[in-house]
Amino acid sequence: MDPILSPHQLSLYNTGRMSPDRVIAAFAARRPQLDRILSDLTAEPPESRAQHHLVVGQRGMGKTMLLARIAASLTKDDAFSGRFLPLVFAEEQYAVDRLSKFWLNCLDSLADLHENAKDRAAAAAIDEEVERITRGAVAHAKNDQPFAEETLSVFIAAAARTGRRPVLLVDNLQIVFERLSQEQQHSLREVLMRPGCPILIGASPSPPPTTSDYGAAFYDHFKVHYLRPLEEQEMRELLLHLAAAAGRDDVRQRVVQHPARFKVLRQLTGGNPRTTVTLFFLYAEDFAPSVFGDLEGLLDRVTPLYKARLEELTDQQQVIVSAAADHWNPVTAAKLARLTSLPATTISAQLDRLEKTGVVERVEVFPTDERRADYGTTTQGYQIAERFFNVWFLFRNASRRQRREIEFLIRFLETFYEPSDRTRIARSLVNEESISPDRNLLSQALADSLEDPELKTWSETQALQEALFAAHEDNWGLCAGGLRRALGVAATRISDNPFDDWVNAAAVLLELNFGEKLLSFLREEQADVKLMPWYEAIAAHHAGDRRFLQNIPVEARVAAERLYDGIDRRRTVLRNACARNEIRRS
Repeated sequence: MDPILSPHQLSLYNTGRMSPDRVIAAFAARRPQLDRILSDLTAEPPESRAQHHLVVGQRGMGKTMLLARIAASLTKDDAFSGRFLPLVFAEEQYAVDRLSKFWLNCLDSLADLHENAKDRAAAAAIDEEVERITRGAVAHAKNDQPFAEETLSVFIAAAARTGRRPVLLVDNLQIVFERLSQEQQHSLREVLMRPGCPILIGASPSPPPTTSDYGAAFYDHFKVHYLRPLEEQEMRELLLHLAAAAGRDDVRQRVVQHPARFKVLRQLTGGNPRTTVTLFFLYAEDFAPSVFGDLEGLLDRVTPLYKARLEELTDQQQVIVSAAADHWNPVTAAKLARLTSLPATTISAQLDRLEKTGVVERVEVFPTDERRADYGTTTQGYQIAERFFNVWFLFRNASRRQRREIEFLIRFLETFYEPSDRTRIARSLVNEESISPDRNLLSQALADSLEDPELKTWSETQALQEALFAAHEDNWGLCAGGLRRALGVAATRISDNPFDDWVNAAAVLLELNFGEKLLSFLREEQADVKLMPWYEAIAAHHAGDRRFLQNIPVEARVAAERLYDGIDRRRTVLRNACARNEIRRS
């Protein structure tokens, strides 16, 4: 099959410049949302009270591309092209501060549509009408309502001459709503509720207050479509789709032959479609030997965008965003106030603005200080919404200590998900004939938890054997020595470390009530940084509450949750084995 598009024809930030055919060829990630919206449009009778739509997603989640794909369907698909007028607007409607300017933008978009269709006469007629009605616009500066009504009438008449119904595709709709007065918001709603009115399909990084606050103009007015982060398989499918469309079998081979990479990259990029397309560009040029190489390439490509985005913020917002990104874990407003030395009222107001623009998002955190009144309950926290922006910040702006933390996490995840390492998960058994019956009970409990029976006869490293046996004999000093030697091997040969051995070791030590000493030891050895997901899983087990994992960076959370569950299963095995032994002895 001949390639439909080449990489240089893809656009990360200016999707509106792509032709409808190229948009259709490149689109893959948001098919369910596209199908639902097109299905609703199909069901709209010509004079219906329209169902309006709002697409909600953080930056890079595919809002602009989805709107472009809807426009392409309405343009190219015979089922829609005779019924609808897809009117596409500039991504940011900064000039719209009153309703008349919104309707003028609709007229401009309609003229552009005629121009692109080579109907210059129709485009010129609209331009003449706009020039006529704007001559007296200054007279309406204080009271926009008459001019807004006149502009709307001209727009409706121009659209009616086409015999098709306008579909307004407005990105960053929250900007329009924020700049219209409440009175004009209600006027717009009244127009959008008329039979046969234009259909509004907007996009926003979060639901605008006017759509979610009870009593607001657009409360319960839109059908909302949320764009969630891509799962690992969806990321892979997007890359494979682009590789096929571009005729790049080399990229397809790279994707297929390295599945473990996507588990790690999914954690680090937050499942962001825009970053996934950036990864396609990288793979089309070269292929790094490791996840770390992929990450460095992605960071280089996004640096101009992220740097500009940070510089767009006000001085106070830059301070708050920098503190939140540097903290990395979810952080409360009170903690941000302490970190930035800004008043709590300022922090609260700025966080509200940053949330509306999609820079930060609210999350639940779980207080760990038993002295706090809210201990044992969840409370509100904040984190950087686009997770790869947080990763970029840590690499480019954070302290050397913070950079080391994320570098260790990347190497941990790369090894954790690597299949070749998973084949050695069972090296935790010792020779039954050489140990006492009590120690054999411990070994058998560990053996029962292994996934591959062919590996159950392998020996664990000498250091880890000594550590667990010493713990069984209640000798923490000797246990710590064995763990220290075992960690030394893991630190230098992390790719060969059989992680499930360490999960088993954690389960044994927790069951033997060495949790506090183990955590203290790991902090002394800096394993809380080098092996963060494993350390945090142990800490949550020791605290007796899985919710403690809500407090750690998103990038580490999935691995930590898997390790927590693994420790939980191992502890269950140990308890069951001990229970069976007690029954036999009785």
